[in-house]
Amino acid sequence: MDEEPLLENKFVADTLDQNDIDNDPILKENKRYSEQYNELRKQEGNQQDAVQLHTRSWLQTVNMGIACIILGVLIYKQK
Repeated sequence: MDEEPLLENKFVADTLDQNDIDNDPILKENKRYSEQYNELRKQEGNQQDAVQLHTRSWLQTVNMGIACIILGVLIYKQK
């Protein structure tokens, strides 16, 4: 199930007035599903951002370690 992240999943209850939704239990349930789905999409986006941040921070740590070793070798060779 591959979805375009910028497009919202369209639920029927998203386009109706609150009075219409309150009168029909099926629309009320549809609205609840819509809210839960959108919340899950936000949480999934936050999770993906956290994973990317974690990976990037580890790569920066490795790069800094390698740079320190290279600088140490260069300083040692200058003496």
